[in-house]
Amino acid sequence: RDPLEYLVSLLQLNRGMEPDENLTFDFVSLSDEDEKLNAEIQKLKVDTMAELFDRGIISGEECRHIIATDEESGFDDIDEDAEIDPLMEPLEGGENGYTVEASEATNSNSKRIS
Repeated sequence: RDPLEYLVSLLQLNRGMEPDENLTFDFVSLSDEDEKLNAEIQKLKVDTMAELFDRGIISGEECRHIIATDEESGFDDIDEDAEIDPLMEPLEGGENGYTVEASEATNSNSKRIS
């Protein structure tokens, strides 16, 4: 950035103008890969948090705080202090408060959370 700003000032002087200190510029991304890479990084973060939550290492509130304070998450505008839906709270027993059982009376792929 500094060499480019210096060059712009030289060009202005060469044209007989005083260098404009208020002149700014932004760099345009060279590819769409940046968005794809960012999406992959965010998915990796969420998968990591889900794994930590499932193992009982971090709480739902901690996950919410991490997401709300990460400007790249896309969810940085959520209210950390909002009341969490009771259906999302862990139940007693089992890993991280959940017990998952296969139901005999239903499809073998069905699971019942109790």
